[in-house]
Amino acid sequence: MKPTLRILAVPNEDGFGPSALLSYVVKELLAQQPDSHATIWNRSRADYNRSLYRDLVAGGRANVEPVNNLIQLAKDASTGEVSIAGTLASIGDYRAASERYAVSARPGDFDLVVEFGVPAVARWAAKHDIPCVSICDHAWGRTLEMIFANTKEPLTVRQRTQWRSLIAAIRRDESFTRKLFLFPEFISPPLFRVHWQGVAPRAVVRRFSGVLGGASSWSEQKTREYLGFARPGRIVIIQGGDTPAWDAMLQRLVPAFLDASTKLEAQRLNVAIYVPRRIAAHSAIARLSDPAVARRCPRVRAFAPVPGGTTQELFPHVNLLVTRAGGGTVNDAIACRTPFVCVHERSQSQVEATLATCVRHGLTRVVDGEALEADPLRAILAEVSRARDNRRMALAMKAISNHAERELVREILRGFMAQRISSGVCRRTPRPSA
Repeated sequence: MKPTLRILAVPNEDGFGPSALLSYVVKELLAQQPDSHATIWNRSRADYNRSLYRDLVAGGRANVEPVNNLIQLAKDASTGEVSIAGTLASIGDYRAASERYAVSARPGDFDLVVEFGVPAVARWAAKHDIPCVSICDHAWGRTLEMIFANTKEPLTVRQRTQWRSLIAAIRRDESFTRKLFLFPEFISPPLFRVHWQGVAPRAVVRRFSGVLGGASSWSEQKTREYLGFARPGRIVIIQGGDTPAWDAMLQRLVPAFLDASTKLEAQRLNVAIYVPRRIAAHSAIARLSDPAVARRCPRVRAFAPVPGGTTQELFPHVNLLVTRAGGGTVNDAIACRTPFVCVHERSQSQVEATLATCVRHGLTRVVDGEALEADPLRAILAEVSRARDNRRMALAMKAISNHAERELVREILRGFMAQRISSGVCRRTPRPSA
């Protein structure tokens, strides 16, 4: 039987966050439209998306296709900083790639597109007259401008010209946006709304009423078992995401915590560290998987992405999160009322803008970078000890509503049905040439 609503969901390629955030909306769409089906396009995190939707995939209500959504920042492997040269090499000729985007797809297979930071699919949907809802925590056209303005990377004249052309091509695709939902300003700072109003003046731009998600199906015991903690005590998660910006720090931090077993035991403190696969075999990091080391230091463990869900399964049972101010992590921490502190990522201008707004709203604080560099163990334990300040941050989060996806989906469906009715009785509004 044909699904009631055939949804195409498209998260961008830059990290886990976009896929995780969009999954809250897609799952809510399928909950409110139970006879519907979702197709997810993403190549760099295809396996992660299969995990996110594993129950829906198994039930025939979703499928994941490895379609390249074009935009992904490259980082310098030695410094972890955003590399303009590397990003240009990775993306290639964006304008030409956008022209070819999803050329083999069948537009008639979809009734509605929901995209997260993929300007090319907004343009593709407009070309094929498919209703498209955009969701984002920033705007690539503005973020790339900020990265360019702040870079210290030596660039050739050709690379500077290519970067400006990349921005212009992305802004062209962004102009096809018609309905856009931005996160609250502590995740999507006002400068991004200004950008959207300039680049897509015909778009209806709205902000969420709060953050996405906020519930865990896991008990505290299941969380402790998943993280590998048999001993009682507080839990700290150290999670920089899948960015090389944290690689060097993790190679100092992991040994420091593994060698602090006595101190952690005295404080009854369990520490879970997210380690990207690319550095898991590094000699300093590999100690985490050594059974003998694990027995000597039972309060330090590595953890992997949550199967079938996001870190929102874990966060309600965590006392402090040490992280960067990526939109996905900030959303999840606030939704779960989990205190978090942030490390600067100077080369990622969007992350820094989000961090600044979160600090202004009293939702986080910045870890002293010099102290972290000099002694990561001492710096992080100092943040854990600020219990009163951490409670104050959690209290500020409680003033922010969660589960914003429920009203968001109701609005998406109302708009979709109104457009479907309108298209049946009157001529569609002309769209700009694709």
